[in-house]
Amino acid sequence: MADQVYKLLERSQLYHDIVTRVSYDPHTLLLTHSAFLGVLEAEIDRGNRFAVVILDVDDLSSINARFGHEAGDQLLEKISDILRNRTRKTDVAARFGGEEFALLLRNVTKSKAIEITDRLLEEVRRIEFNVKVTLSAGIAIFPEHGGTVQELIKMATQALQIAKISGKDRLMIL
Repeated sequence: MADQVYKLLERSQLYHDIVTRVSYDPHTLLLTHSAFLGVLEAEIDRGNRFAVVILDVDDLSSINARFGHEAGDQLLEKISDILRNRTRKTDVAARFGGEEFALLLRNVTKSKAIEITDRLLEEVRRIEFNVKVTLSAGIAIFPEHGGTVQELIKMATQALQIAKISGKDRLMIL
């Protein structure tokens, strides 16, 4: 009987480890893309107002080409630290893609979402690195910009693309 209990506990720990690894990006220690989408879905189900912010590291490919991928990885870690430590306890940060991050800002107005995002962009500008580091950001607000995860991500991504086209190092909201 003790053997069976031990095996169950061992499997339980293994399951927990697998779920944790799947939910968190091992490099940045932020939620993964898919885990973030799950959090957004749950937030929509609650019906509370929130903002989705998609952030993209400006010119990361040229930073990688100039200084190496290890330097680029270190930069991503520094940005992750800012997103994890400089957001409110109620907010959620994720690694959304190679050089993209995402935020869920709970219970915010449009102006508060802009204020929080602008502050984070300023924090990133202060990173000590070989070159000036900047982010571009796109913001979508639930429910006014969409009622589904797909609609909100699409709106935030479109706003991000406009920020990039408009000169980078800025935030946009449609």
